Amino acid sequence: MKEGTGSQPSKGGRWIDALAIIHLALAVTVVAMVVQTSRITANPETAIGVVESKQVINGGEDPDTFQLRYSFAGTSGGPHRGSASVTQKIYDRTSVGDPVTVQYAADDPGNNRVISETGDPEVLRFVFYGIYGLGMFVYFGPRRWLALRRGEPDPVST
Repeated sequence: MKEGTGSQPSKGGRWIDALAIIHLALAVTVVAMVVQTSRITANPETAIGVVESKQVINGGEDPDTFQLRYSFAGTSGGPHRGSASVTQKIYDRTSVGDPVTVQYAADDPGNNRVISETGDPEVLRFVFYGIYGLGMFVYFGPRRWLALRRGEPDPVST
């Protein structure tokens, strides 16, 4: 049997399998983030929080991330904490001690986000990563595995 044909993947094919699974994990992570946001949207509560600290995270080759850490009191009582990525403009004009509007899931105050004009500048990047991860998984995974199962040549390594 030739290398790359039949039902067994070649050594190089195992790396492609691993790549497919890694991309699936990326897509699942993004979907989990969307589910968290959906839980807030389904049962929202709002509170006024206070900015406790600011931090710039060096992105290396990616752009820097500007992060605000805040605390708030939920309707169930007790202090809760969270963090949000913001644009550099908002980061620069926000000071420690400034109020922010926080939205959280009523049944889980640990699942929260800042909604006062900060938005999330990275949301489009995460959506792109999710679509990319799912697309690469389909390209390297099921499409290839089905071809190998049918006894056809590996469509990725040919």
